[in-house]
Formats: sequence, structure tokens, C-alpha cells
Amino acid sequence: MSVKVSLEVAGGPAPGCASQWGEIWHQMHRECKVDSCLFTRSMPKTLYQFWQRAYAQDLISFAHRQGCKSFLELGCGRATTSMYLADSGQHNITLVDLSEEARNLAESNFSRMGLRFPPFFLADVRATGLPTGHFDCIYNIGLLEHFDDPSEVLKETYRLLKPGGVIFMPIFPQRTPALAFVLRAVFNPLSFVKRLWGRGSSGEHHITRAYATGRYYENLCQDAGFAWSECMHYNPFPKVVRDCAYERKLVLSAYRLAERIRNRKFRDFSFRTNGFSSVGFLLIAGKQVR
Repeated sequence: MSVKVSLEVAGGPAPGCASQWGEIWHQMHRECKVDSCLFTRSMPKTLYQFWQRAYAQDLISFAHRQGCKSFLELGCGRATTSMYLADSGQHNITLVDLSEEARNLAESNFSRMGLRFPPFFLADVRATGLPTGHFDCIYNIGLLEHFDDPSEVLKETYRLLKPGGVIFMPIFPQRTPALAFVLRAVFNPLSFVKRLWGRGSSGEHHITRAYATGRYYENLCQDAGFAWSECMHYNPFPKVVRDCAYERKLVLSAYRLAERIRNRKFRDFSFRTNGFSSVGFLLIAGKQVR
């Protein structure tokens, strides 16, 4: 199966890919935008903070259950997830990204929150040059959907894992869950009028995202050599408005209440959901113990 996207192609980043991401990180760093640092120790003020903290909490819980001690974030960007790991007491963390601007932004974010900046390697996530069998847990947030051939990333991930090591990779392909249309009708009915008149949003940062099924990613893991894998529907809280104040006062309040109700049941992953409501997928997999 071949998934065509504009950001990455086999053999190297597509023209403009690295520079495009670098420009995004550079702009955030230079202008100190609201979303330049999504780590927070207080109540999340934006949907992105709400998402990121939940992803990190799910990762921390999963890694604890698996007994992980060493961590690698591939394609770390601003490194929000690693900030949560570091704040939870984990210190054996390594970061990899292709963008120097991502490194600058990540280091600034760690410093701003009083956290020690982990070792950072400027490298392609498909060929990092890091030692084989070195990490207990490898993770990223929203990386695989930007590749024409995600198998290259997963093969490199498999190589870097210790025997018994695991991966945690939320994936956010080009899809709109059915629940989003219901919630937009409730919270943002004007968006339907804007779309009708062709004035809807063209997408965050104009970044192309490919679509593939969960089974596709599970098959890639099997081909890479993983002993087991699961790609579940993930994140039942779509973005339905663009006004941050309105989102914070109404949408986030409703989402937090819904999450408290959901968490009354035991869940291995707090954002696990179904195909009707999922924003994306969560891919987890494990390397065979020798």
C-alpha cells in the first residue's frame, strides 16, 4: 500500500519539507506564540494543551506498566511530551529532530519551565546513527502520517529498541471524525455557513497529512519485526472552533467534564475511543524479549 503525501518521500525529505518545519519552529520561537510551548503545570488553557497533556499522561502510564527507564523522542519538534516526562522525574531522555530551529525552540521551552534539556541529535528519524538496542521506549506525537513510506521510520525504531522495548506513537491522518460534525453543529454552527461559502479554514499551518488505516500501521510493524502491535482509535475531542477564548470557556469545559466521566471506568489509555469519535490513532508495539 502506498500513501502519497507532499511532505516526505522515500530517499529523503521532499523539497521544502525541512525548511517548512524549520520556519514554523523559528516563527514560534521568535514571536513566543501561544502554541510555542504546550507544556503546562496548571489547567490547560487551549485544546492543544489539553491534548498534549493527555498524550503525555497516557505515555507515562504505559511506560510505567512496561518498566521503561530510557526514552527516545523521534521527531521531537518543540518536545512537549519529553517535557512532561522530565517533569515526572524521568531523566534518561534523548531527542531527535531534523530541524535546528526545533532544537532551539525545545531548548527554550525546557529552560523556561526550569527543566534540564536532554541530549539532542540533529538527524533524520529514518537513519539516526544512534546505537542499536539502546532504548526501552520510543515515542512521538503526530509523525508517521507525514511520510510516504512510514516503514522506514518503524524499521529504524525497531533497530533502536532494546529487546522487550515498546513504542507509543499517536498518528493524526487526514480525517474528520463524524463526531466533529455533531459538535460543530452544537458549538460552532457558523462554520457550516463559512464552508458553504468557501471561507473555511485551509488547515493548520497548511501541512499535508496522509490517511491510512490502523491495520496498515499494524502490518508495517509486523513487517519491521515487532512481536506485537495494536493501532487503536484515539482522541475523542476534535477541534470545532478557532476562537481561543470561546474554546476555553465553553468547549474545553465540556471536554473536561466528558473526560472525567470517561475516566470513571478503568482505561489503559485515557484517550482510547471508537471510529465515530476518533481524531486519529494510537500505535503501540513491542519488540520480542530475547
